[in-house]
Amino acid sequence: MKLAPDTAAFLETLLFVSDSPDHEKRPFQNSTIYDFHPDFVAAVDSFISRLREYLAANHPDMDPDARDRSFGGNVYFSLSGHGCGFWDDRDSEWGDAMHSALVAFSESLPGGGAHRFEFMELSKHRAGKIDLAYLVQYLPEKRREMFGMPAPLKRVYTDGKPPVSKFHDKRGNLTPYAFGCGYVERYGNATGDNLTIHREPNDWHVKGTLSGVRVWESFEKLSAARAYCLNA
Repeated sequence: MKLAPDTAAFLETLLFVSDSPDHEKRPFQNSTIYDFHPDFVAAVDSFISRLREYLAANHPDMDPDARDRSFGGNVYFSLSGHGCGFWDDRDSEWGDAMHSALVAFSESLPGGGAHRFEFMELSKHRAGKIDLAYLVQYLPEKRREMFGMPAPLKRVYTDGKPPVSKFHDKRGNLTPYAFGCGYVERYGNATGDNLTIHREPNDWHVKGTLSGVRVWESFEKLSAARAYCLNA
């Protein structure tokens, strides 16, 4: 599994801190960043990717790579209260500006705060994969909370329940006939994210907004478009 540089740096920093020699037990002593659960890695990658998008949209003149320091590592340190991340360096105007932007981004997300990662604890789960220290059944929800991920999108129905008509199948999804008549399939959640699927002559288009960012994707198959919406 190839990791993005920012994500790898975040995981390396997290693993280093979690495996401190001062700890009586060192469950992560021989672990590497490739031992993290894929869903945890995806959550980290999503958080940092959204942060870079936020910086590009709200601070276009601020270069997050202007210093020869670990971007991913500083994301962890600066939001965990360690005080040793370069962005916490109040002697640097750039560091101060980066830290303030990072905190503003964190606070804009669900479960936000200046010390979002302060109480993050890890554990080895089944097959030796590293993840948050919660029971397995709670991990998807806890990952979303820790990394400010929106709630999963669900189908949105006009009357709150799947309709029964020639335009819908037994599961409430639009039929190819309905798409051909111009109907769109809608998805949304309680935080305001929304996506729609509509038919174009040669493919399926998904449009909407996720975490305040406009989305427009195209897919060759309807099943792929639906999977994108349900996993956004």
